[in-house]
Amino acid sequence: MNKHINIIIASLFFITSLSYAQTLNDTLKISAVEIYAVRPTETSGLVKTRLDSLVLSEKANNSLAETLSEHSHIFIRTYGRGAMASASFRGTAASHTKVMWNGIELNSPLTGMVDFSIIPVFFIDNVELYHGSSSISGTSGALGGLISLSTIPDWKNNFSGSIQQGLGSFGSYDEYMKMEVGNKRFRSQTRLFHQHSNNDYKYINTDILDSVDLETGKKYHPEMRNTEAWYNNYGLLQEFHFRPTEKDFLSLSLWGQESSRSIPQLSTNEAGLNNSINRDNTMILRGVLSYKRYFSLGQFNVFSGLNYSDNSYTLHNRIQDNKMLNEINSTTRSVSYYNHFEYSFEKDEMNISIAANLNIFKVHSFEEIQSFGYEKNRLNPSFSASVIKKWAKRWRSNITIASEMIDDDLVPLKYFTGMEYHILPEDQLFLRTSIAGNSKYPSLNEMYFQPGGNPLLKPEKSFSQEMGIHYEVKLKDVSVESEIGGYNSVVHDWILWLPTFKGHWVPGNIKRVTSRGLETNLSISRDEGLIRYKIKALYALTNSINQGESMNPSDQSYGRQLPFIPVHSANCFLTLMYKTWSVSYLWNYYSQRFTTTSNQYNSSRDYLYPYFMNQVGVKRHFNINKVRTDLNLKIYNLFNEKYRSVLQRPMPGRNYSVQVKLSF
Repeated sequence: MNKHINIIIASLFFITSLSYAQTLNDTLKISAVEIYAVRPTETSGLVKTRLDSLVLSEKANNSLAETLSEHSHIFIRTYGRGAMASASFRGTAASHTKVMWNGIELNSPLTGMVDFSIIPVFFIDNVELYHGSSSISGTSGALGGLISLSTIPDWKNNFSGSIQQGLGSFGSYDEYMKMEVGNKRFRSQTRLFHQHSNNDYKYINTDILDSVDLETGKKYHPEMRNTEAWYNNYGLLQEFHFRPTEKDFLSLSLWGQESSRSIPQLSTNEAGLNNSINRDNTMILRGVLSYKRYFSLGQFNVFSGLNYSDNSYTLHNRIQDNKMLNEINSTTRSVSYYNHFEYSFEKDEMNISIAANLNIFKVHSFEEIQSFGYEKNRLNPSFSASVIKKWAKRWRSNITIASEMIDDDLVPLKYFTGMEYHILPEDQLFLRTSIAGNSKYPSLNEMYFQPGGNPLLKPEKSFSQEMGIHYEVKLKDVSVESEIGGYNSVVHDWILWLPTFKGHWVPGNIKRVTSRGLETNLSISRDEGLIRYKIKALYALTNSINQGESMNPSDQSYGRQLPFIPVHSANCFLTLMYKTWSVSYLWNYYSQRFTTTSNQYNSSRDYLYPYFMNQVGVKRHFNINKVRTDLNLKIYNLFNEKYRSVLQRPMPGRNYSVQVKLSF
């Protein structure tokens, strides 16, 4: 491990010294303009970051889970390559991170979570992260933060498109196609994708003992293959955009997708391939119809959206005569209807916005083998208002209040109060601070799941404070941007699932969880002339501590870090380019994570080792007539690191992928 660290540090110094002889591509030019534009007034007091457009272009053939894990402060907990992945934003639970696409929520009304492994980056043009209480500006209940995804039409070209083909290790291949057509009034955009992988990589199974050398005592572990782990995803995104006048904008977005996968056996399973055969299939249909009207001093925005999901999960074992014994046959369906109205206007250096929402949720959950389940509807109206004010040249304030109801229950009021003081002009140096209160109502599974749902659960309530400083400057042709911020959040009545003597799990409210931390980022780039480069580094310190009352005399969770949350995490991304060649390097680090609430070291199953992840990519582009061709080679897990994100789920070693992209 020390050898790897030394190599990484040496590489960073070497690449930095060479960076003055490199260049970036056109996409990065666009990104640089976005970063150093005037800070919008509506973001005053908020902690908001945007993923670089270069990153989204490079990660187009990956899932959102991989992209966020490698290029943000968010910790992604994954059950294996292609398997379910959930997010922990600022040390909170998976249901505390909200995800929105073109204004509608993607979180399941049953679990409150999102599976990031089946969201293709190819369907996304813009990713914005609202950290902590800044999420109140966009939604409610996101105690950890909000991830906002959106698509953007290209009004510059009458016709454009691209085709991309990828091949990779473990029988992996993918295809992508994008096409846009239209004029200055009307645009049609179509995107198609397909991903498949056998996902049958080899690994050393340290959870099973093969043999022991009686003389030396050395233990030997078998080499195994990750069988029954295939996945297959395909989908379509169709959008229509219409501008009858310069002040009116109408759009329709339709997203259809099906994802199938076989869930591999645990590494502790010694029963053979005939047991624990898991299959998971999800069908998704999403749509948003929106209309915007711009006025001289403000704008009007209204939309309606649908998010439909149909999931089936089966578990069975093979018995004699090749027959199957069904253990689980579960189906869940959910339909979410979203309706949004918003009007905002500016007057006397003040921006005022009012919004109203009416959301309806319908769910059906049933397990056929044991014949239990539930069916529920939920009505969720809400209202919010915000006032953002510029005071003289240096001060800006942001006050937002929001209220919502769940059926007949009034959820605790949400509020956000933020302030900025600009020390230098043009947003070069400013201080920000905020105080906020947020709340989240229990999900439908937490209240009604059979067996184990608890209809007496209380809403989770948070109170948080933040402070930070932002700095950016351009010295000749080198741009530098940096930010550091600290936060403190206390969540009361945190919902936690606990085992019972009956053998099933039941959710309950624990007294309090505190989440304190530090987030930093640094970006250095040269985006002019022949020689160009970009370096971006992120670091997060996350202390998420259980301060609830002990559940029983043997409970040792008080004052301990929550399971699977790393205290330290960091990543660094470097891009170099010279003429038609480019090289990229990505480094990720996660400190050790405990797997139990007591944070013990009694066995290797009580914690997960820290690990470093390394990726490198080499790319070249050239033109044939009017068609641009990009050739891209990527090497993942460069140093063949052995690591885990969760227990008993092995991850792949060094692997490769090659992509060919034609753009016209």
